[in-house]
Amino acid sequence: ARYMLENRVMHDAMALEFTGDPEVDLVRGMIAHHQGAIAMCAVARETAGTANGLDGADPVSALDQSVVDMCTTVETNKAAEIAAMTSWLQGQSLSVTTSCEGSDSQDIRMGVVMGCGNTTSMSSQLYIAENMATRHGMAVEYTCDPQVDLMRARIPHHLGAIWACKIARASVTGNMSYLEGSIHLMPDGTVMAGGMHEMADGTWMANQHGTHEMSNGTMMSDGEMTSPPPPAGTLDPYIATLCDGIEAAETAEVDSMTS
Repeated sequence: ARYMLENRVMHDAMALEFTGDPEVDLVRGMIAHHQGAIAMCAVARETAGTANGLDGADPVSALDQSVVDMCTTVETNKAAEIAAMTSWLQGQSLSVTTSCEGSDSQDIRMGVVMGCGNTTSMSSQLYIAENMATRHGMAVEYTCDPQVDLMRARIPHHLGAIWACKIARASVTGNMSYLEGSIHLMPDGTVMAGGMHEMADGTWMANQHGTHEMSNGTMMSDGEMTSPPPPAGTLDPYIATLCDGIEAAETAEVDSMTS
């Protein structure tokens, strides 16, 4: 239950008032994402080696030293990155957090507020899609072993951070290869991601060997579902460095957790 609560807190905080600026939205979302990583480690530390809230139950296993070390690294590095991201936002006279409470522009998916504000830009649509994927991926089948549940939830959590950086890079530079062919820019400006795609109007379409079945039963090929990429720009040096570090660290941890 503690993991579920912390995951909800994190995802609620990632439901930004989007600006349409890929770098600003990345940083605001990543602060919440990093805070979630720290909170997950706190839950693991506090519940491992205890009855884990189950009356009369035997204590669950203590954390392996490798997990303790991983969480120590996470807590130290993520806290430092949160401080740096906060400073970057404040240096541009931007607020660190936003809220969609009471907004009349809420983007609601499957009954959940995923953001508000400028949700029509390519980056906003992709961040929302990736946050949905991360939310679903972190809905693990809990074992009540804090160590196992931590690892299983952290894998999609880390992948979400990696993909958020890919989205920022593609959206700023116009280089769609960062997204590894995983999305389509529709002629009307909407974005589709993954094998099943939720369209802006709430309908769904499926990928079938390079063609896609639309909600009205017609088929469209990958080639038909294209629009020009965003204009080429240059990633802020701080964002480039931040993402270099995130991608390297999260990839290494995913490899370690799955091995």
